[in-house]
Amino acid sequence: ATKRKSVELPKKLDLYVAGFPCQVFSALSRLAGHHRNPVRPLRHLEACVKTIRTCKPNVFILENVPRLITVSKGRYFSKIKRVLKTLKAYSMSFLVLNARDYGSPQNRPRLFIVGTLRGGPLRAPVPKRTTKTFESILQRGATREKLNPGTQAKLDRCARLYDGPVFMSRNITSLICHGSQRPPCLTAGGRGVYWSKKRIVTTLREEMRLQGIPDNFSFPPGISMTAG
Repeated sequence: ATKRKSVELPKKLDLYVAGFPCQVFSALSRLAGHHRNPVRPLRHLEACVKTIRTCKPNVFILENVPRLITVSKGRYFSKIKRVLKTLKAYSMSFLVLNARDYGSPQNRPRLFIVGTLRGGPLRAPVPKRTTKTFESILQRGATREKLNPGTQAKLDRCARLYDGPVFMSRNITSLICHGSQRPPCLTAGGRGVYWSKKRIVTTLREEMRLQGIPDNFSFPPGISMTAG
């Protein structure tokens, strides 16, 4: 985003969708103490704003984690709003929505910043809570990755801290993500969410189903199927 040339971008888009790095604003980053100086995400945000000025989309959507609103007592969120205010032609909406409220069996709250050229700020869509659970989208008969005994033992120790089924990243055994029938956010770094109820690691197809991607979807040529 920071290396694109404005003259090469299309003009008068209908929709522009982008995200700027969320790692430093996330709950995991908070545990690691990385909220001190999130320069890179703000640099990417400014590149997104430059693209919006150039392309003039009718609608743009920028996505990040909800913790962005409260990190450092809202200091960075205030700075982001000041940057967005320079897009004077747009009405801004700041919506925190969760995937589990709109048909996906995944607990994934996200902040959506929506700018519209026509009309005022948007209202959040009415939630339609799904009755789906992770078990309902399991890939039956799938060949699953085997965990080595040491990793399995660590995950089992974490799972025993909770009464019910637990989802966690197999690579972050110190952080229990979510104890329920709906997995948490999936990340490329922790690909393969471990589910303690049946002691399994998710398949790529299951992770796609969690994100609402239909089974007949095919990745375009050159796109990695293992990016998470």
